[in-house]
Amino acid sequence: MTAPPLIVSNHSDEALNAEIAFWATSANFAVKNAARAELPALCADANARAVIFELKNHDEEALDFLAKLSAGTKAKVIAVTALDQKTVSSIRRLFEAKALNIFVLERADFNTRLLADLTRPAGNGAGLDRDTLSRAIADGHVIAHYQPKVPFQPGIERYGVEALCRIQHPERGMLYPDSFIPLAEAHGLLHDLTDAVTVHAFRSLAQWDLQGLQLRLALNIAPSLLNDMTWYEKFQARCQEFQIDPGRITVEVTESSSHGGKALALEILSRLRLKGFLLSIDDFGTGFSSLETLYKLPFGELKIDKGFVFDIQKSTEARALIESTVALAKKLGLKVCAEGVESEAVFEALRELKCDDAQGYYVSKPLPAERVVPFLEEWRSKCRAQKQNPASKFANLHALLGALLTTDDEEDDHTVVLSSPAASAPGKETGTTAAAALPALVMSGNMLKALEQVQRAIAACTQAEVAGLRPKLEDLRTEIECGLAGGATAELISPDGTIKILGGNSFIIGRQASNAKADIAIPCRWLSRGEKNLRLFWRDERWLLEDLGSTNGHFLGAQRLLPGQPVALNPGKTRLDVGRMPDGSAPAWLSFELDAGGAVAISFGIAGNPSESDQAVWIVFQGEVALGRSPDSASFLAAGTADGVADILLRDGNLWIAPRAGHSVALSGARFSQRVPLVLDTTLEVGGVSWQVGALTALTLEAAPVAASA
Repeated sequence: MTAPPLIVSNHSDEALNAEIAFWATSANFAVKNAARAELPALCADANARAVIFELKNHDEEALDFLAKLSAGTKAKVIAVTALDQKTVSSIRRLFEAKALNIFVLERADFNTRLLADLTRPAGNGAGLDRDTLSRAIADGHVIAHYQPKVPFQPGIERYGVEALCRIQHPERGMLYPDSFIPLAEAHGLLHDLTDAVTVHAFRSLAQWDLQGLQLRLALNIAPSLLNDMTWYEKFQARCQEFQIDPGRITVEVTESSSHGGKALALEILSRLRLKGFLLSIDDFGTGFSSLETLYKLPFGELKIDKGFVFDIQKSTEARALIESTVALAKKLGLKVCAEGVESEAVFEALRELKCDDAQGYYVSKPLPAERVVPFLEEWRSKCRAQKQNPASKFANLHALLGALLTTDDEEDDHTVVLSSPAASAPGKETGTTAAAALPALVMSGNMLKALEQVQRAIAACTQAEVAGLRPKLEDLRTEIECGLAGGATAELISPDGTIKILGGNSFIIGRQASNAKADIAIPCRWLSRGEKNLRLFWRDERWLLEDLGSTNGHFLGAQRLLPGQPVALNPGKTRLDVGRMPDGSAPAWLSFELDAGGAVAISFGIAGNPSESDQAVWIVFQGEVALGRSPDSASFLAAGTADGVADILLRDGNLWIAPRAGHSVALSGARFSQRVPLVLDTTLEVGGVSWQVGALTALTLEAAPVAASA
């Protein structure tokens, strides 16, 4: 008869031992309570699955004992202790530095569910060898699952995913990195494995584009690959093969893989950055040269290690480290992503600390490619609902207003006198006197006027108010802006016509379909629908047009666009015929006007059939578009406006309007000299011209001649 798997316990907590015994009975485990001296022999038993060890104060010899015990057993070594959290964290780091597989847990964190996970038998990766792994890579069994990265602020719609390696083996099932990454490193297969993941991820990115979702993609690069120019050259070749925009790709490297700025790693990372890739330093805070790494290498993002994130609620030290790391990152112009966000409470704590992006099981587990778009659409809907939730908005604003009325300086005994917006304090205005009108404006719901006033208060801050009051005003400004932001699309409506504005770097033009939406939706049967539409996208500092397989075709003069062979737009006007009649004439056409600033004006026409499209134009841009008659302004907005009055910007998935020096803009009566969100359902006044700002609506056409069905 086969002996049952064994749990060995050396712990004085009777409640803990009873808990283990109860679980062991239901899980068909045996339990042996033993003295310390008995542990090495018991743990050498092949049936031993775990040993529970009590780590006490004033027991320095226990650290050496645990190290030797771990080296002599295949069982999981679990140290359960009543020591304080800071000491526990130090011991964990010590074991990690020595590469010891020892789990150190506070008593409150130990439970039998964790014990069950740790003692679960090895998965399908057991017994994997070099030949099996090599064949799996060569036969195309390497795939990626994708863990979403989402912004903390509900008004921001900047989404991304991190590609995580998996092997979908035909016999062993799904294999996870722990079972094959060490093998790949040991046998020189890491280069091929990374390339296979890259290919899968780039294909997924293209599919998401066709589904209308523009995502950032993060790829992990192992330390050894930064010592190998061959990987860099192969990676560049893959980017060209899949027509990848470097601006959408984040290359994640660990602190150790940067090698403190050694020559080859520095060269590869610098080349990547110069080509436009974002570099992210992974697991920040776990290395021994974090500040040196940030100083020497061209990073644009840092990811806070999940070990700190896990402890943020129960450790003041962990919270302080995260807070100081975020502050440092902001001063260096870096984005901050927090890993290991496992609960709503942790999510909210990190949001308060001004982290940019969240990643972890609270957001989502890693997903197969086909589930990414549905998940992020659901997340976006949830965030929009939260953004519009009066209770949620009130709670956030109430907390920020409360912070304005308090001071961190115990010697500062001044009182903030609340006033109405019309009231004015005698003498020179300061941040404090300007802020006095904010509570009344916020509580009345006049958020545009509140934003106007908070900008005024920030500008009026004295030198003495810069350190204390100004950060609180800036937090309030951010919260109000997030509540007002309306997304990446809008319409500007005037008696002269309608301008449909779309910010981004890839747009589908054609008819709507269930399998793929059209960003520029035109209900004309000469245009195809779904995945056969036309795509306009930004790559290598230029706009490209690509036919996705249309039925009636798109023609530049006599040349028909071929699927998979994009052509570049030239400055000025370009006419693209849609379909061809027997006499060679075009039944419909699209006109593209590329201005000097990189914006494209798009219009649509049908032969002999006037329609709404004669009075509507779409404007697409990937950075900013100018308003006015200056040379870099879009001609569609030039009429009646002064020279170079303002710019419409795309930032974090939302449209903003930024007046140029010497100019201002007004939104429903609130006037701004600094950038503000382009708020929907308002009246925009700029440069002597007035527009109604509304949500993007679909184009409607009069009955058009019936063509061959697309």
